[in-house]
Amino acid sequence: WAIMAEDTPVVTYNNTTLYEYDLGLLRPGVWLNDNIINFYWEWLEEASEQNSVSMGWFGPSQAMMLSFMDPSDLKETFSSLSLEEKDIVLIPINNHDDPDKAGGSHWSLLVWSKAAKKFYHLDSLPNGGNFRVAKEKAQQIIHCLVDETPRSISISAVDSACQDNSSDCGIFVLANAQYIYSHNIKVTSFLFSSFVPLIS
Repeated sequence: WAIMAEDTPVVTYNNTTLYEYDLGLLRPGVWLNDNIINFYWEWLEEASEQNSVSMGWFGPSQAMMLSFMDPSDLKETFSSLSLEEKDIVLIPINNHDDPDKAGGSHWSLLVWSKAAKKFYHLDSLPNGGNFRVAKEKAQQIIHCLVDETPRSISISAVDSACQDNSSDCGIFVLANAQYIYSHNIKVTSFLFSSFVPLIS
């Protein structure tokens, strides 16, 4: 078998290319990076176009940008996504805070519900390790989701399946997003009150 370099392209889907290095991160015990999550996000975005629920897919690199942009510029920057028209918007959250180098130690999922006018946070760590970061991201992205920014942001932590190791947080983000997409969920506080998807 030929040994490929880590920067060898393996597969491209829409605007995202996975490289040999990315595939190495799919081994047990290794954290997913933003490129793998973005690849899956693009697939779900295209697949969800057939859903009756309008779904917005805000990628990990876009979520990172939120922390380093002026709030007044956000709506125009992401206008092409038409997020304010979506029933729900899914945002992968990472606790990394340095745009100049790779890093971060935990992924979770933030979901905006247009109907409920609030955010829901799904975290595979029992103690909700990313809640503070999720709240910060919610306060930033709200400018892209509504015409008039509310005085306060509503965000609820939602029970979901928990990881039993230190590395599967990214997998749980993908699984929770897949669950929402495949069940065609139009998010409301009622539907999310018992949201506990299991990973088999």
